[in-house]
Amino acid sequence: MTLLTKEEQRDRLHLERAFFEAGKALMELRDRRLYRSSHRTFEDYCRDRFGHSRQKSNYLIAAADVYENLTTICCQNLPPEDLTTNGSQMKKNF
Repeated sequence: MTLLTKEEQRDRLHLERAFFEAGKALMELRDRRLYRSSHRTFEDYCRDRFGHSRQKSNYLIAAADVYENLTTICCQNLPPEDLTTNGSQMKKNF
């Protein structure tokens, strides 16, 4: 295992956050049917707008949920002294 530089750590957190945000955005687009002015179905919207299937969008949505659950569980299981540094930082980054 190789340690990351501070810049690499920042980049990783940024990319993880982008992945999470993409899944949450797709969920809202789907759940609120915000595609309905231009597409009949979420599947058509995903194919035309993002070039992938509804199934891939659903995988991203599910992955964002899993990611959110894991970060929540992780922060809940930290000792109180760690929550003031690591936990709040983790929660802020996710």
